[in-house]
Amino acid sequence: MKAGAYLRIIRPSSCVTIAVIAVIGQALASAGVPGLLVGASAFLTGFFLTASSFTLNDYIDHEIDAINTPWRPIPSGLISREEALRFGVALGIIGSAFSLLTSPLASAVAIGSLLLSILYTVRGKYLGLMGHAMVALSISSTFIFGALTMTESLTPPVFGVFTVSFLYILGGELTQSISDYEGDEAKGVRSMAILRGRRAAAVAAAVCYILTALAGAATSHLYGEGLGPYTLIIVICTFTAVTFITLPLLRDPVKETAEKIRRRINNLAYLIIAVILVASLLTLL
Repeated sequence: MKAGAYLRIIRPSSCVTIAVIAVIGQALASAGVPGLLVGASAFLTGFFLTASSFTLNDYIDHEIDAINTPWRPIPSGLISREEALRFGVALGIIGSAFSLLTSPLASAVAIGSLLLSILYTVRGKYLGLMGHAMVALSISSTFIFGALTMTESLTPPVFGVFTVSFLYILGGELTQSISDYEGDEAKGVRSMAILRGRRAAAVAAAVCYILTALAGAATSHLYGEGLGPYTLIIVICTFTAVTFITLPLLRDPVKETAEKIRRRINNLAYLIIAVILVASLLTLL
């Protein structure tokens, strides 16, 4: 039971996703597949530092989680706050150690990202939109970290993917602020939804999702031919899907709607990634 609770608190699927983002950053910087050692170091750095961030976030936010997500390990009583703190610190030390196997600059970015996520939990959640941007920057900088493990200079494609990631995550954070409205309000958190209203947060989230599609289209052209004749089709389909997905949130910006919209946007992102991969292969044929 305790082992399962420790696994739940780190959100392993999210840890793996962010670890993969680090490896993608390496691939973008090197225009190829990174070596086993440097690839594994980046992956493990991303995994353990993300796990540390989630755990320490739950440690600090236990009162808010008791309202918004009472099933999480700490508010449900499966793990004590002291156990979570020790676990989170240990994960951070392990992740930092793996980052030292890459490069000094990359390691600084990785550790800085962890510190930024902690700063958000302690202070950023009271800064409205800036706080949400801190979360987006902390996660999307994983692309930068991955690239810096391979090179000391960043290419336009890396910055392009970083921008796409930042806008997408920011949109998700704004949507989440609607879902967490009750708990955040009770504990004095100053999220976008609380400071400007849930409808304003919904509009801002929709704008971020649309800008994500635009940034994705622009980034594809940084690779010479981009996705060739498939680029316009993907952009049009993405805009159409984003519009239909976000309309319910604009009409009814409440917790239940926000949770559904975020799931659908995430599913759309996975679909787009799959389509882009297939389209990229087809342009090579």
